Amino acid sequence: GRGCAAGAGAMASKEGVLVTCDVPVRELIMHLDEQHHFVLEELDDEHLMVDPMAVDRIREAVAKLMDSNFEPPREMQQEEKTTLMPKKPPSIPVQGRKRRLKKGAKK
Repeated sequence: GRGCAAGAGAMASKEGVLVTCDVPVRELIMHLDEQHHFVLEELDDEHLMVDPMAVDRIREAVAKLMDSNFEPPREMQQEEKTTLMPKKPPSIPVQGRKRRLKKGAKK
């Protein structure tokens, strides 16, 4: 899934905090690291060891990125529109005119 996990479910060591993230979020973290120098070690494409003091800064940056880039998929937007529209009751077809029975006629 999108995003990163750090802190609560992260593994802490004497040196830093393990951050698990997808590639786009990793790129964001590496961009932030150019200015703030908190990445201690790049483990692989989805795992970084970071300075524990930087965890809140990373979370804030990821939250801003997710908020600014989120747009519901078109299918989801279409579903919302159809479910919010009031449904018309089903129409009942009329099957011709009823004939008047003449007095004394059998039904």
